[in-house]
Amino acid sequence: MFILLTVIAIVSVIYCVDIPIINENFQFMVNNHDSMLYGVVLSIIAAYIFYILQVAIPEKIRAKQNRDLIYPKLQTIERKMESIIKIIYPSFSIENTIEKESILKQLNDVNLFTDGTQDFYNRKEVTKMEALYKNCDFIHNKILEVLIYRTVDKNIRSIIGKLDESNLKSIIFEMYKEQPGILETITPKGAKASIGLCIVNTGEYYERICYAFMEYIDLYKKLVKITKDF
Repeated sequence: MFILLTVIAIVSVIYCVDIPIINENFQFMVNNHDSMLYGVVLSIIAAYIFYILQVAIPEKIRAKQNRDLIYPKLQTIERKMESIIKIIYPSFSIENTIEKESILKQLNDVNLFTDGTQDFYNRKEVTKMEALYKNCDFIHNKILEVLIYRTVDKNIRSIIGKLDESNLKSIIFEMYKEQPGILETITPKGAKASIGLCIVNTGEYYERICYAFMEYIDLYKKLVKITKDF
């Protein structure tokens, strides 16, 4: 848009400066200063100058100022993504290629619902599933903080938008909600007490995680590249 406006402004300036007086080869550009078109062109030039002074330059200044605020948030998102990746795939390295079979093998070697992470929230160690959920939720909140800034690059918006809607996040939230264990039930008055039991087919979830994980890795690598070039 800025380029288009600039081109229109340049053409308008050329039209208004009476080039035919300078060079006779431009006689076709002779204009009538009393014409409506001449007035319109002057208005375009004035509007462009106003746009530069009131919109373009202030936005450029704000973008430069906001970079210092956005960068730490992107770094935090990157670190939390890495935490999620290493919970699922502890031997992860950004330089190495990952195969679906190796992801599935590492998932089958752990129990996301019961294994600890050595991470503590409110002085209590959380399970891998709890850590995955909390990290995803934290990333979501950080993404909202980044998107507050109107000057955020569209490429960054695209990546963090896809991250917030990623399949892996959806699966983690679904698994967290459907954790295995005893369900708390309400016993009607006069009825016998009963309990419910939630059983999770981890094999099915792990298959879905494998495919979603590859997409997540790709988003992570793109974000790493952006933060390095930021």
